Parts: sequence; C-alpha cells; structure tokens
Amino acid sequence: MAAIPGFLVADKWVNQRITLYHGTVSLHVKAIQTAINLTAGRINTDFGQGFYTTTVLDQAKAWAWDQLCRQRAKNPLLPNLKAEVLKFEVERDGPSGLAALESVWFVLGTRDAKDYWSFVTNCRHGQKPIKIYDVVVGPVASQWKLRQTVHDADQIGFHTTAAVNVLQAFGPPKVIWSHP
Repeated sequence: MAAIPGFLVADKWVNQRITLYHGTVSLHVKAIQTAINLTAGRINTDFGQGFYTTTVLDQAKAWAWDQLCRQRAKNPLLPNLKAEVLKFEVERDGPSGLAALESVWFVLGTRDAKDYWSFVTNCRHGQKPIKIYDVVVGPVASQWKLRQTVHDADQIGFHTTAAVNVLQAFGPPKVIWSHP
C-alpha cells in the first residue's frame, strides 16, 4: 500500500483554540477592542442582533469591504476610513470556553434544512427567538427568502454578555488586515 502524502496527513488534535475573524471599518475598531456592544449591530440579520464572526478570513475581508462601501456611501467625507479585520482566539472547553455557553448549531443550510430556515426567517423579520442563545453557529444566508447560502462561509453570532466574555477572554482582538 502506498504511503499517505505529507500534505494529506492531519495535525495531531490538541483541542486548540478557535480563531475567529470580524470584518469592520477602522472607525469602529477602538470601540470593539474596548468593549463589544451587542446592540450596535443591525437587528434583522440571520441570527438576530449580536456580534458576528467567522472562521473564514476571506469572508471577514469581504464583510469589512462591504462595511467600508456602506460607510462611504453614507458619509463620503470620511477620507481615512479603512476596511479592517480583527482576530479573536477562543477556547473550546473550560469555564472561559464556548462549551460553557448555551448554543445552537446549524450544520447545513440546504433548502430542506427547515430548522435553520425557520430560525433565519424569524430573525430576519425582527422577531426574537423563543430562547435567546449565547452563541448561534451556522451557514451564511445569501438570499434568505430563496433559501440560498454562501458557499464556503460560516457565521458565529455572539448574542449575550456571557458570550462576549468568552470572546474577550484573551484580551482585545488585533487588527490583522487593513485595506484603504
């Protein structure tokens, strides 16, 4: 039998921290690094109002770019505004980890994933879920009314103070990408 090539050999599992990214604009970076305000975000989003992150760096860059375009459209007199991505490290287990939080995970966003789409539709209509979860994880809806998701994208929404405490357990996030 042929040996498995090195690029297919997985690293040893060590329950490592999860790296999360948040796309934003330079105008908001200091405030986020100081204290995350859960009411600063939009209400009618996939998982409701909260602070959203992703495990996909390119997705965070796209979110940052989208925010930059929106801000420039609202106020073209902000000449030094930049799209930026913040990096967070989060523990999986323990009292300061994700496992300590109440969460709901949606694995698939296929058209027949009724639980995912009912949750998204409810939140997109501005209705609060029956239960407020600390963290909601799942696909990103691209066109929620048509039940379509973004390929190779995810979102992790933090919706309570307990969740924000886990997100900030290792100090303020660092800017790892900036684009004018």
